[in-house]
Amino acid sequence: MAKYPHIVREPLLIILDGLDECKDKQAQCEFIDLISTHVREVKEFPLRWMICSRPEWYLKSTLSDADFHGVYERKEVEVDDPEAREDVKRLLETGLGKIRKRYKDRLPDGWPPKHHLRYITTAASGHLGFVSFILRFIEDEEYDDPDGQLQICVGFLGGGGKIGVINPLHALDLLYRQILSNVPRNRLPITMRILGLVASHPDSLHSSDNQAKFLNLDQTIFHQSLQHLHSVVYVPPTEASSTTEIRIYHASFSDFLSDSHRSGEFYLDPAVVIRDLVFQSLDHMENDDGSPSNEAVIKFSASTVWGSSRFLSNDFLPTFISRLERFDLNRSTRVHTMVGAHKFGGLQFAEFIEWLYSLKGCSGPCRSPSC
Repeated sequence: MAKYPHIVREPLLIILDGLDECKDKQAQCEFIDLISTHVREVKEFPLRWMICSRPEWYLKSTLSDADFHGVYERKEVEVDDPEAREDVKRLLETGLGKIRKRYKDRLPDGWPPKHHLRYITTAASGHLGFVSFILRFIEDEEYDDPDGQLQICVGFLGGGGKIGVINPLHALDLLYRQILSNVPRNRLPITMRILGLVASHPDSLHSSDNQAKFLNLDQTIFHQSLQHLHSVVYVPPTEASSTTEIRIYHASFSDFLSDSHRSGEFYLDPAVVIRDLVFQSLDHMENDDGSPSNEAVIKFSASTVWGSSRFLSNDFLPTFISRLERFDLNRSTRVHTMVGAHKFGGLQFAEFIEWLYSLKGCSGPCRSPSC
């Protein structure tokens, strides 16, 4: 600090929170580059920078440049780690405590009930933004009814949300819509297919390489289709793509995608998702060449056909049955082996056969919702 003794003795910390919320992506990157250049050229300047942001792809790309090595430390905060969950609990208790004081003539000392507090804390899964939106909804002065708003909130989070019921996550939904709106229109169908797989079958294919392979997507296209979603979807770095899956950070995003009233054009229709997964699985099983590199994909495909076909809607059943009539189970030794092996879905296959039999004139026990 010898060059600036008249300013400070210790460096000052400047915190920039929410850099990704600035509209101009290029300006965000240029701003980071400007700070980096200054840090490299002026070694003893009495400022330290903390830049907080969602992990947007363009920021991660900028920071991966060789010029940034050695001038910054990067820390990714997991949404659902123990520290984040404690922060959520603390924020929620503090916020609700302030609301209780403001309405002390109407709310008892024991408000809110502890089980409601635990319920919201669990639903938040370490997501501070989620809690901020919930608190904003409960203390909304326009409604002036914090206990009523709390009841709506708990009911909505418990799956009690209905058409016409106020959505306490409206602000969060707007954020999710904005994030998805940034995906180029020509790439959105692929992005939604990926999200359909990840949302419906988390931790099933063991790696992002296998996820891309199952969807028959080139790795480049696969990752390009997710580059605008790094704030809501974890995309492992290239070196970890063979061991780590794409996964959704927070359950509220999956809930958003599965509710047509909340997600609108970004709705993941379960009937369409199941159709795509089942027919994609049949493709893999029919074309299995026995390659060891495809084993995880084939196992997942067999499990999907055995376990999910019964949930196909009436619109897709004729095509599925027609495909199945042409399918030679003995053609793939690996799939044939999976029929009897319980660890590979043997029990599922037995139930699958029972369901197929039930479709014959609907005789026997029919558990198909589409039959």
